[in-house]
Amino acid sequence: AEVAPNEWARTLEAVEKLDFDHVIPGHGEVMRGKDHFALWEDYLRDLMAETAKAYAEGASREEARKRVAPWLTNKYASRFAEDFPAAVGGNVERVYGIVSGD
Repeated sequence: AEVAPNEWARTLEAVEKLDFDHVIPGHGEVMRGKDHFALWEDYLRDLMAETAKAYAEGASREEARKRVAPWLTNKYASRFAEDFPAAVGGNVERVYGIVSGD
């Protein structure tokens, strides 16, 4: 089963409680400090909430992507790497599958 973004956010919250100075992510540069964790938590919660809202309002997967992806991109693109906008639509579609049970 696929892990929902809200579970990722809870994992980030738990990791933030650990004592460390550097993060070695699976992609990108080594990060110093925990500031990026809060950004990811916010993004994942918004991704889940907005996609679930679109689904609850009857949007199809494609309609949800067209509605939620631009909103997320507008809110977060300046705070993530330059390739962030290319991934948002796929993130919305995956979350739609989770909330819809498909």
